[in-house]
Amino acid sequence: MSSQESFPERQQAEATFLRAMEQAQRGHLDRAIELAEEAVEYDDTFLEARRWLAEVYEQIDDRRQASRHLQALIHANKDDEKAWQDLERVDPNAAARLKRVAELGPDPFVAARQAAAHLEDLLEDVHGVEEEPGEEAEPYEDFATHTATTKEEAMALLAEDEETEEPRAAEPRKPSAEAEEMLEQEPAGPPGARGRAEVIVGDLQPWEYEQDRPYRQKFLEDHILAEVVRRIEETWEDPDQWQTVLADCAHASKQTHTVLFAAADEVVAVLGGPAPMLLIAPEGIPHIIPIRQPEFEIAAATGLLRVLQGAQLVFAVGRCYSYFLSGNVALLHATLVATDRPPTVMGICEQAAKEYLWDIAGSWFESQSKPERERAAGLAHAWQLRCELSADRAGLLACGNVEAACDAIAKMSQHTAQQAAGMTWRALLEKHKDKDPAQLAAIPVKQDPRYSDCYAVYRIRAIRWWATTDQYKALAAQYRRD
Repeated sequence: MSSQESFPERQQAEATFLRAMEQAQRGHLDRAIELAEEAVEYDDTFLEARRWLAEVYEQIDDRRQASRHLQALIHANKDDEKAWQDLERVDPNAAARLKRVAELGPDPFVAARQAAAHLEDLLEDVHGVEEEPGEEAEPYEDFATHTATTKEEAMALLAEDEETEEPRAAEPRKPSAEAEEMLEQEPAGPPGARGRAEVIVGDLQPWEYEQDRPYRQKFLEDHILAEVVRRIEETWEDPDQWQTVLADCAHASKQTHTVLFAAADEVVAVLGGPAPMLLIAPEGIPHIIPIRQPEFEIAAATGLLRVLQGAQLVFAVGRCYSYFLSGNVALLHATLVATDRPPTVMGICEQAAKEYLWDIAGSWFESQSKPERERAAGLAHAWQLRCELSADRAGLLACGNVEAACDAIAKMSQHTAQQAAGMTWRALLEKHKDKDPAQLAAIPVKQDPRYSDCYAVYRIRAIRWWATTDQYKALAAQYRRD
């Protein structure tokens, strides 16, 4: 973001932090903390507010929140000696992790900084996933390495979508044999009702991106990632295991959160499966995350409910719900451990989940060799890039509205509700119109593809293309029957 773009946000942040200091002087510490957190939402690079919050949280013995802000200070300035000293005192484990990350040097997966040819070789070597000889590529075939979309084709895609233009139709790839069999099945239920084959949780779902399952298999064949997944799944056998994460959430109320329940009902009616357990995370980020697979537990931030409406919210709930139908929740949690991404764009609930996951699997993961950890992180990241494309397809199928889906992707890629409120998909594409396609698609391991501006542009292109394919039209006719 340029200084001109961030200037109004910094002004709002400074004004809000000034109010926080006034409240603190009057002895209203709870209100002061609330305002200071709001200031950080306006501008997450406002380090003065973060430093004050870290000090106050330590004073009131809320070490987890203090650690969150201290880690943000260190990510902003790795030479901040005071932040390092404070973090070592408040959260020694987090300080040790950050020091290990700092010692790794440049991230080998930052493909946007490399030539496209070198990038392809690098990721192929690290991920250990190669295309079959002679396999014909499809448009949008490989979002991490551009092995199938030429630079010229990608540039043409990025030049599209003037205000009056419709999405360009690309030649759709024939669905896999399993997916084609699903499409040919007779819909369940009477004529005129929404129909679909019976949903089997964990099985291949007909909307999944073609490379999702192959990369998922590579993920589960990695002995480190498989062990982390096993440890996570073990915790689901004891309902009390996740209480430290759930402590930051509240159960959604049908009276208070009517729109969320309506969106969930629409998703279940279209995609099938059990009703999810809906939780509310009282924080301003526009995020929605899966918690525990057996309970179909979904936590939506209040910031998400403020900025998404109607079909946009259905899309958001639908894409999160699809993680459960595909059996991907444990893999997403394992990815959180393996990539050890910075907490700067995480909400309180997600940060609590990461800390809990680190407690059950992090030490074991750290005990593995550095090359194995790096390979596991790269493989997990490569799978998640494809998993998010599958989730977008499910979200579009649930809401049936391409414009709403694209706006929701753009808004959820932002880091605060304030940023999300003014964002549209067209504005996001305009913001990144001069970016090289490799920069948009090949984001580093340390960036979560759900919250990446650049990858959001790529996802928008992908979902608009998929909406023109015969596969989507067949699924929409079978599932939605609008």
